[in-house]
Amino acid sequence: RSPILPANHPKQHHNQALALMASIRNERPMENLGLIRRKKPLRRLIHHVATTRILPRNATTQMNILLIYSTTDGHTLQICRHLQALLESQGHRVAVVALADSAGLDLPSYDKIVVGASIRYGKHRPELVEYLQRNGPVLTTRPNAFFTVNLVARKPEKGHPDTNPYMVKLLKRLAWRPRQLAVFAGKVDYPRYGFFDRQIIRFIMWITSGPTDRRDTVDFTDWAQVSAFAQVIDRM
Repeated sequence: RSPILPANHPKQHHNQALALMASIRNERPMENLGLIRRKKPLRRLIHHVATTRILPRNATTQMNILLIYSTTDGHTLQICRHLQALLESQGHRVAVVALADSAGLDLPSYDKIVVGASIRYGKHRPELVEYLQRNGPVLTTRPNAFFTVNLVARKPEKGHPDTNPYMVKLLKRLAWRPRQLAVFAGKVDYPRYGFFDRQIIRFIMWITSGPTDRRDTVDFTDWAQVSAFAQVIDRM
């Protein structure tokens, strides 16, 4: 594939740079290439070699990425699907698997592993905590990440991993330390809830100055933030 040239370099400089690289690679005297006798300083050619990009900027290595999710009302799965679409657009293979279906997974067969989980009534699900405690040593052997989804994260002062109370509480229970962390605000979907959940969540929202109309569906997720996290996963 032809190298990508900076716009301010004439073609002849590029050709000379390639000749210089070939000379170094083949241990041929540069005098034979006519480079030493030219008026242009050799350092200009060396600088061009150093600044010429051989691969396109968006070149990527295909990875097998696993997204494990724990969700209550489906919003965490929706976030995982968004991450999946973005990562697959970069050429990766992405598997999205529910925590309940993860028992038979061969975790070491994946290049990167991401776990995402929602909050209900102030807690992550017990089975999620148990899974992370049990599989932490395996997760640590791969580039890995964890994100949590909760409504309190809609408030800027609680929307970061080090200030979100649910993230902080979970990490205190784990020996595993994810390489990357993220906190996403969740979604209020009153029409989807059962009677009991609707009343409890309305009460919580009333205490925390959130929406309380039982007809409301409010998505607090910053989807640009989710997209940025996909880039973090791509690079880690």
